[in-house]
Amino acid sequence: MKKLIYLLVILASLFISCGKEDNPINGEDNKDDAPEDKTEVQHILITANVSENFKLPVGTRCEAEFYDQDGKKVDCKKTLSAASERSFYIGADLDKGKQYTCLLWFDNGSYGYDISEGLKKIKMSTKPNLAFYGKLEFNSEATTHNIEMKPAVAQAVLKLDNVVQTGSGLFSVSETTPIKYVFDVNSGTAISTDETYIPKTVFLLNNSGKVAEFYTFTPDGGMTVNLQVNYNDRSKTTENVTLQSGYATTLEGDLETMEFDLLVIRSYEKSVIYWS
Repeated sequence: MKKLIYLLVILASLFISCGKEDNPINGEDNKDDAPEDKTEVQHILITANVSENFKLPVGTRCEAEFYDQDGKKVDCKKTLSAASERSFYIGADLDKGKQYTCLLWFDNGSYGYDISEGLKKIKMSTKPNLAFYGKLEFNSEATTHNIEMKPAVAQAVLKLDNVVQTGSGLFSVSETTPIKYVFDVNSGTAISTDETYIPKTVFLLNNSGKVAEFYTFTPDGGMTVNLQVNYNDRSKTTENVTLQSGYATTLEGDLETMEFDLLVIRSYEKSVIYWS
């Protein structure tokens, strides 16, 4: 009888031991008992628009980046879609009730600007055109937000009087004063870089008026460059011309005399601008 009782005690101990191994309190096998992540996801809709003086053509590119309150880039589900000829909808699924920053960019596509390194280091590409940027800081407790985009570039315009010639020419920044800037949407301005860029555009002579234009990044307060007009075997350089983001600088003159006047800088927001 004593042997039987002793055997039953041993079997009972083994059963309890096995039960503990199959149901550990803090082990990896007890994942079903771990508290669930109850963070609620909120769908955010941002409407980003340009001022009424502009219209965005078909083919406008929109890009958006989201950052948390610590400045870390957020990998979230997002949607980008044209809302009108002046605006885009940006949708994103974010944690509810948290602080975020959204960086926004409108441009004429990859042949205008290189955004492969993100919106904090945008480079000019083959043919930059009018571009806009925006920075929105918001709390995801609210589901809808609005922001008006700002021009990110300066515009240089060549205007000719009494054109009777035919042919083509080149309007550009002189190689003696190259552009050494990239654009940072987070700071809202161009920042210096070691890379150089020479904005230029070919113009065709068929009528008077504005025959050429180009766009470029500029730092806060603008910068001075030398503008150059080349036609046939002649060249004219106008020195110390100020270019400033959000403004148009116009060079007006005559190809016969190769004499040009620098018009007063004015905001290019005063006229509707389309890009091709």
